[in-house]
Amino acid sequence: LVGSNKSYASDSHPAQLYVRKPGEARSWLAEGRLEVKTDPMTWIDRELTKISRDRVMAVEVVQPNGDKVLQSRTDAKQEDWTVTGLPAGAKPKQTDLNGTGSALEFLTCEDVAKASDIAFDKAVVATFRTFDGLVVTVKSVKKDGKPWVQLAASVDAEQAAKNAPKPAAPAAPAAAGKTPPAAPAATPAAAASAPAADAAIVAEAAAIQRRFGPWAYQIPDYEAGNLTHTPADLVMTDKSASGAKKSD
Repeated sequence: LVGSNKSYASDSHPAQLYVRKPGEARSWLAEGRLEVKTDPMTWIDRELTKISRDRVMAVEVVQPNGDKVLQSRTDAKQEDWTVTGLPAGAKPKQTDLNGTGSALEFLTCEDVAKASDIAFDKAVVATFRTFDGLVVTVKSVKKDGKPWVQLAASVDAEQAAKNAPKPAAPAAPAAAGKTPPAAPAATPAAAASAPAADAAIVAEAAAIQRRFGPWAYQIPDYEAGNLTHTPADLVMTDKSASGAKKSD
């Protein structure tokens, strides 16, 4: 058991503190230094996710009332997002869409609690899908004016299989002077052995679920905005367009 410091280190003597063995009444004066932070938030890794924007294929944000907006793209190099769920003819705010696409790149927390202690039954739900098949769902609510999120992960097996390494089938050696036989048509058994989801993506989803599943996290307000926008928030107006020009 480590007690109080008696003195701190100086040029003339080392640091000293009191220690005691459990179950013994006698304390000892020992040389050394031990700093134990009493704030629980210094004991946890406050960085939650690092899923880069380059991986994100689509994000759907659904409000508790059913309003939703979907942003998607067909290629990781595509700069602007295709958006559905906005009023007809509305021009989307691509800057805000980029913020959402990058929301899981540096997601951090300011507090943590058991997920069962936060009511997520009326949450805003943001679902992120990556080109390599990872699916991350983020539920967002407010408690005492602070944004809280709960994360879950799964795998889109079909999407993941598209990016899984394809094993090369060894070619059968042809007899001299003969044409190799044509490959047989695919059979049900062969179809069943088609490439499965990339093992790395399956492992990543399992790790996210294992780490974050039991917990809820309070996140900064500016990060919460990228996870909870309504369709109206993404509509470019004359005012927001002029503001963008000024910032440029």
